Amino acid sequence: MPLSAMLYATAVTKIWNKKWGYFSFYMGILSMTAGPIMFIPNIEVYLGLVQRFGIGMSLLLMVIVALKLLND
Repeated sequence: MPLSAMLYATAVTKIWNKKWGYFSFYMGILSMTAGPIMFIPNIEVYLGLVQRFGIGMSLLLMVIVALKLLND
């Protein structure tokens, strides 16, 4: 899902504007950072929170894009 958000940024930039493209790209980056963070040994206690953060960023992007499409 994060990779699709980053690839989606190019299509969104052409349809809407650069702000949406940047937003989509950086939401993908935030989602992808959850993967490497899970390998830090001191984070084991917060592993579930890190996983939910990663998927939450992707889901948030989908909700925001869906609301934008409904308003257009």
